[in-house]
Amino acid sequence: MCGTDLEAARAAKSARRRIELPRSHWPGRGSSGTVDWTHFVVAVLVAIAIPPVGFLLSLFWASRRHRDGEPVMTALMLAAAVLAAAAMFAPQWFFSHLFHI
Repeated sequence: MCGTDLEAARAAKSARRRIELPRSHWPGRGSSGTVDWTHFVVAVLVAIAIPPVGFLLSLFWASRRHRDGEPVMTALMLAAAVLAAAAMFAPQWFFSHLFHI
């Protein structure tokens, strides 16, 4: 890097056109504030059956929904992650109180 004009190199690098891939939009999906019941049910069932996997899956889906601008589904996925965390860290209490409504 000796003798290289760093400012000119930075300017040339920033002047290059960046390639951006188009985001895929599925028909019928949007940020209308509706609940995707399929994802929610799967997240809850996996959170109860296999808590570590359910925790990671719920956090992954929450981050995807947050990036897509869907606050309702983000909150529901975070709730499923909390459910999985409760099943992981306090399994006796969680499963003894699961069906006591």
